[in-house]
Amino acid sequence: MGDPLRKLGLMDDLTKEEHPHRIREMLESFAATTAVLSVSTLDGAVAFSSRVLRVGATFLDVSVPAAQKDWGGIDLCGQPLNIHVHLQDEASVYLQGAILGKNVEKDGGTSLRVAAPESLTFDQRRRHRRLASTNPPPGISLGNRGKRVIGSLENISIGGLSMRAPSAGPSVRVGEVFTLCQVSLDTGMVNCSATIIHIQDRESEIHIGSSLSALSPQDRRSIERYMAAAERELIRRLRSKAGSLG
Repeated sequence: MGDPLRKLGLMDDLTKEEHPHRIREMLESFAATTAVLSVSTLDGAVAFSSRVLRVGATFLDVSVPAAQKDWGGIDLCGQPLNIHVHLQDEASVYLQGAILGKNVEKDGGTSLRVAAPESLTFDQRRRHRRLASTNPPPGISLGNRGKRVIGSLENISIGGLSMRAPSAGPSVRVGEVFTLCQVSLDTGMVNCSATIIHIQDRESEIHIGSSLSALSPQDRRSIERYMAAAERELIRRLRSKAGSLG
C-alpha cells in the first residue's frame, strides 16, 4: 500500500500555524460524508465501529454502538483513543485524541467526546496523492507516431492520471507510451509523456489509467496548483452538503 502513514495532502505543512484549522476542515468532511471509523483504546480493551457526529473547535464527537455504551465498567475518560477513518481506494486516515467524556444524544444513543487531534496521518496504496477533476473536466490529448487519443480528465496526481475517451477512437494497449501527453488544466498546459497502465471498456467509452513522466518543474507546479484548487472545491461542497443536512 505504498509508503506507510504519509501525511494527507491537506496537511502538507503541519508546522504552519493554520494546521489545526485545516485538520478541522478534514474532520468536517468526514462528518458530512458519514465516513466509517474504526475506534479503539491503545490497549485494545475497547474497540468498535463508529462515525463522526459533529466537530467543534477543540473536539469531535463519535458515535458509540448501543452494545458498547457501558464499556464493561472501564473508565475511559482521559485515555487516548485511536481513530482509523476508512476512505475510498484503500486509503485511510489515522488520528488520535484523548477522551474528554460521554454524551447522551437526542435519540437516546451515546457518543464519545474526543479532544481534537493536533495532527493526522494518511496511508494510501498509490505513491502519489490523487484528486478527482473539476467540473467541467479538463481535456487531454495523447499523441504518438501519428496516433492521437482525445478525452477528458477523471483524476490526476503528480505521478499519473485517469481519463475517459470514446470507444470509437484509436485503440490503445497497456504498456503503450505516448510521448506527447497534453493536459489542459486551468492552471497551465501540462506537456509530458504517459505510459498506459490499465484500460477499462465501459459501453461507449473507455477509461484509461496512465503514469506520467518527463514532467518539467512548471508542469509539476501546474498540477499541484490544480489539485489545491480542486481540494478547496471539494471541501466547499462537503460543507455545503453538511449545511443542507443540518
